[in-house]
Amino acid sequence: MSEQAHLTVPEASLPSVLPGYRRFWLPGVMAKYISARWVYLPASLVREALLYVAVDRAEVVRRGLRVATTGSGAP
Repeated sequence: MSEQAHLTVPEASLPSVLPGYRRFWLPGVMAKYISARWVYLPASLVREALLYVAVDRAEVVRRGLRVATTGSGAP
């Protein structure tokens, strides 16, 4: 599962409203032992990943930029 955490926004931007699984290409540079392959994720997990990208990851990036520009991580 840790390999799937490295899916990028373009890879995870497929519609996830349909039930079933979504197929993603996992490049060798992100996979263990450089083993590129197709990965199948449940649509519910794709929805959770998109929510993470939209909310949590955006907040982490904002905080990182604030620290980089002001030297303070305070909200």
